[in-house]
Amino acid sequence: MVIDTVDNYIIGIGHPRCGTGYTASLLQKWGKDVGHEYHHQDGIVSWMIASNRSSVPWGDGVPIIKPNFKCFTIARSPIDAIPSMIPEASNLYSFGFRAQVIWQELGIDITNEKNVPQTKIGMSLGIWALWMKIVLNRSSEHIFRIDRDEDLPLLAAFLGLEPILNTDNIHRNSRPKIRNNNFKIENFSKFPVPLAKITLNMCLKLGYQEDHAKLIAIYEKCNEI
Repeated sequence: MVIDTVDNYIIGIGHPRCGTGYTASLLQKWGKDVGHEYHHQDGIVSWMIASNRSSVPWGDGVPIIKPNFKCFTIARSPIDAIPSMIPEASNLYSFGFRAQVIWQELGIDITNEKNVPQTKIGMSLGIWALWMKIVLNRSSEHIFRIDRDEDLPLLAAFLGLEPILNTDNIHRNSRPKIRNNNFKIENFSKFPVPLAKITLNMCLKLGYQEDHAKLIAIYEKCNEI
C-alpha cells in the first residue's frame, strides 16, 4: 500500500496508555479498516506516528504526515492516566524511543533531572506533556478525548462517519495488573518552571481544565507561570 497517495487516510496519534488501542477498535466498529500500530486499508492509530519516522519500535511507521490524510489527536485525562503511564517508563524500547524523538523535536533531554524530575510523576506526567506537545504539532486539527462521551459524535463528524455511540463492547487495551498507584501528585510542585508551563498548557489545549486546576493548585511556583 502506498499510503502517501491515499485521500482521507485516517491517522490517530496519542501517547502510550492513553487510548490508541481503544480508538482503533472504535473506528473498526464504525466500519473503517484501521489498524492499531499497523497500516490497514483505511488508516492507522499509533502513538509512534508522532515521530514522523518510518522505523518505530513496534508495528509500522510513516515517513511524513500528508495534507490529504485525516489526522487527529487522541487524548486522555493525564491525571487519570498516570498509574498506567508510570510502568511505561520502565519499558526501555518505549522510553528510549520517546527520549530520542523529544530530543530531536524539542531539544529537551528527558534523562536530565534539570529538565524532567526523575520521579514517577516526572517520568509519566512530564514526558506525557512533552510528547503531547509534539503530537499537537502533527495533528491539532481535531482532538478526540476518549473519556468524554460528547467527543464521539464530533470525531465521527470529523471523519465523515456515522457513529455508533454504544461503546460497551469495544476492546480497551487496558493493563490493570501492571498499573502503579504508588505516586504523589503533589510532586508536580517540584517540576521546573518550563516543564510545568508545558504540562499545564497541554491540559488546557486538550480540554482537561479539571486537571489544570488540580495541578496549578499545588504548584509551588505558580507566580512564575
